[in-house]
This record gives sequence, structure tokens and C-alpha cells, in this order.
Amino acid sequence: MIKKIKSLPAEKVLFLGIGNTARGDDGAGPYFINSLGSVSQRHKYKFIDCGVMPESFVKEIKACKPALIVFVDAADYGGEKAEIRELSLSEIDGVSASTHSMPLTLLAKFLAAEIQPAPDFLFLGVQAASVNIGDDLDNDIIHSINNLVAALVI
Repeated sequence: MIKKIKSLPAEKVLFLGIGNTARGDDGAGPYFINSLGSVSQRHKYKFIDCGVMPESFVKEIKACKPALIVFVDAADYGGEKAEIRELSLSEIDGVSASTHSMPLTLLAKFLAAEIQPAPDFLFLGVQAASVNIGDDLDNDIIHSINNLVAALVI
């Protein structure tokens, strides 16, 4: 996954953080975006914190003209807590732990039709432990995300 991201110019990679920061580990996507944002001036990646409604950011996503769109979202795919795994389109149907309303597969298909040339897509699922309202983001997830950000900018 890192190799695929780093194979493109950073300004052609768009990261979309998805999730609800008030629901514990569901805030993994927004936390990733916030962490990446702290180093973005040096590395030129584009990023949007989409919260729970990534479909509301279609105009901004299209304006970036990305070659690669990377969705970062909490998920429950049966992995180890805080594991970050690349998921295929078929795998992300039904595994999201987020509270967003539009399936990411549908959003990706829509964006592929709207952006020319059509971008590639990468789905990074962060194995959630708890998505209860009022919970904090798990420290293991924070650590995993910080490691991912470090790997992207080195």
C-alpha cells in the first residue's frame, strides 16, 4: 500500500478521512487527516476530513484532480485491534464501522465516472475496537496511524 501511494507525485494523491470523532475508534479517519496535515506543507499530499458525509465533498474532491484517492476509515473486518489493512472494493461492502450514510463503493464508482482521467482507489481500513458514543480514540489506533503517517512522509 505504501509503495502504491509513494509511486505517484504527492500532489496527485488525495486522502479522504472518514468517520465520527465522537464515536471512539470511528474517529480514525479524521485523526489520520489531522496527523497528515501536520506534515503536509513539506510533503504536498492533498487531504480532506470528510467526517460522516464524504458525499458532501464531491466538488472539492473533483477539484483536486487526483490520480489516486485513498479512503481511510474505521472498519470491522476481524483483524487485530488497530491493524491497518488495504481492503478491496468487495471487502469494504459491509465492513465499515463508520456512521456515514453512502457506501464507499458507491462513492468510488461515482467519482470514477466524474473525474477524468478516472483515479485509482485505495481503501485503508483501521480495525476498530469500540465505536461507542463518548469513547476516546484507542491509543493503539493512534500509534498505528502515527506509524502510517511517518511511513508516508519518510
